[in-house]
Amino acid sequence: MQLHYKQLSKHLSNKSLACIYFVSGEELLLVQTACSAIRSHAKKQGFSERAVFYAESSFNWQALLTHSNHYGLFSEKQMIELHLLQDVSEAGAQILKTYASNPPANKCLLIIAEKFDRRSQQTDWFKSIDAVGIYIAVWPIEKAQLALWITERLATMGLTAEKGAIQCLIFATEGNLLATAQEIDKLNLYFALDTPPVITQAAMLQALSDNARFSPFKLTDAALQGDASRCLRILNRFHEEGVEPLLILWSLSRECRQLAIFAFQLAQSKDLRMLFRIYHIGEKRQAVFQQALQRHSLAQWYKLLQCAAHADRVIKGATPGNIWNTLQRLSMQLAGLKTL
Repeated sequence: MQLHYKQLSKHLSNKSLACIYFVSGEELLLVQTACSAIRSHAKKQGFSERAVFYAESSFNWQALLTHSNHYGLFSEKQMIELHLLQDVSEAGAQILKTYASNPPANKCLLIIAEKFDRRSQQTDWFKSIDAVGIYIAVWPIEKAQLALWITERLATMGLTAEKGAIQCLIFATEGNLLATAQEIDKLNLYFALDTPPVITQAAMLQALSDNARFSPFKLTDAALQGDASRCLRILNRFHEEGVEPLLILWSLSRECRQLAIFAFQLAQSKDLRMLFRIYHIGEKRQAVFQQALQRHSLAQWYKLLQCAAHADRVIKGATPGNIWNTLQRLSMQLAGLKTL
């Protein structure tokens, strides 16, 4: 049975739980929200355990069926997650048909895919799942609906905003849903101690301005894009405004660790697109990551991590040095500029 994304909460409120859920869509945030709602409801129904499988090129489909048919003497109800990272093979199709023909009573299968076209919906394996489970296709939110979505999300945090303020937020995030959600989370923190009855356009502009000015992610993005001169300007601004160096280092080192993992996996012949899916890297970030990965070798990523570790020791006073010079060196090297 197929459900619209907005019908999911009503379906779950009936306290029923289908044996199979299939959630697909290119809007990552909405897919994650739907899956989180299903997981939460399943946990309330006693599905306390969780097993996760990633169906890539080397995936052993028989392992999924073997796991689902395993019953221990004291086995708990279990949520099985299957992330489809590529088209389902013939072997996979047969396994899914077999599973759907007799779903285990103490298991709930959650299948997650980014994109699932109409041709795939005509396959026998999908029809067998649709016959006994719930299929939820997540479509991107249209611009006309985005304002309502923002209003509802603000309301969950106890915030309300004028129409002009909401339009200001949409303009600032260029309508990107994930970026909008992140800004709303920041707004929740920004107004935590002094929540206005209604966020005006002026208050929204001030909040967005402050968030942008103090965001270490601006520096990280400039470094990953190889824009060394912009890195210097941002670092100088941070220094002048007294931004905490530890926050800046956290942002830089986090991306270095992530990209070092990617570089290692690529050296093991892993597919970059698959890694983007596994680590939930959005489309806009993918281009930036690709630039950075082309700029540095695996050995260079390890050196960047060593530089970040050195900066951490400087901040903690374990190693002598000027932290702002150290952060400048790290960001310049990340941008691809050789330093002494």
